[in-house]
Formats: sequence, C-alpha cells, structure tokens
Amino acid sequence: MTRAPVLIVLVGFLALAGVGFRAAPSSGIINFASAPRAPQSARSTFTRNTLLPKSIVRRLKLSQTRRVATEVFPGMSERLFVAPATRGDYCYEWVSALGSTWLAEFSACDVRTRPMVVGYDDTRISIMANKALVEVVRAKLSNGSEAQLALHWVSAPISAGFLLYQPPKGLQVTQIEALKGTSVVETDPITAIP
Repeated sequence: MTRAPVLIVLVGFLALAGVGFRAAPSSGIINFASAPRAPQSARSTFTRNTLLPKSIVRRLKLSQTRRVATEVFPGMSERLFVAPATRGDYCYEWVSALGSTWLAEFSACDVRTRPMVVGYDDTRISIMANKALVEVVRAKLSNGSEAQLALHWVSAPISAGFLLYQPPKGLQVTQIEALKGTSVVETDPITAIP
C-alpha cells in the first residue's frame, strides 16, 4: 500500500471516529465588516437569550450581527454569530439550526478586562480570547497531552478569538490555558460534568 492511500484511510478513520482534526493557528484574521450578515432569525436569538446581560443586549447593533465562523461536528454544525454594541463591546452565540429556529449552545458578552472566557458542557468547550491579552490558547487533555487550539481571530471592533472545541473521542479537556508570548496569563480548570 502506498503512502497516499494510507493517509486517506487515516483521515477517513479520524473523521468517522469524531476526532477533531484542526491545523495549528493561522495568522489570518477574519474581517468582521466583510463577514456574512446574520439572518434576521439568528439576530433575534440575542434578544431572547435570558443568559446574556440585558444591559449589553439593549445596546447591541443587531443589524450589524455577523456570522464569523462555523464548526462542524459529527452530525451537526454550529455557527458563531457576533453582535457589536454601542460602547465597543459585543455579545456572541454559538448556535445550531433546528428547522427555522436557532438554538444557542453557548453565549456570552465581551469581558475586556479578562484574557479569556471559557464555557463548557459535557461535550464541548467554548472559548473567547481577548486579542490584546492573548496570543495562544492550549488545552490540556485527560491523557496528559496538550493541544494548541486554532481560534477564529476576528478583527476590530471585536478584536477577539473564538473557538468551539470538542476533544478527540475518549478524552476530556482538563484545563484551558491562555498565553501571551511564553507566559500563561490565565488558566481555567475544567471540572467534569456528572
């Protein structure tokens, strides 16, 4: 068997196993202004979301909401919508489509004073990193290995990186670290959800 078929078989196996295969972070930045506008149905999820602070939601420029990324998982995909606000802050939601309805899996609003905001459930980790304070984000996994995560870096006025990460099958994320240069600027331990 030649190398090409072996590589194809390996990639196919990883895809079937549900392993998140992701390249190292690229230097590319998503231009927020030229990202696709979110449909009206997706923009309205921000106003219905009871977990987002109403003080920021009232200031969102919903007509400027953009779809800045899509993460594909076995059997589904999640879209990242980001809505800027009037004071330079923003809110975001990772959502999946269910017919004509959007369901938010993770959502939060900008915290400019923190390097990173992490949310998680029993399957995935949502990461938002402040571009001014963070250059690299890495995950420590339950088998002792580390994965440098490829965030979707978004230009101003957002100036942040986002990722919805699902560890390889059979592994759990035990910790997320944000780094600036070689210094760890924030550590977020991940507690197992029963």
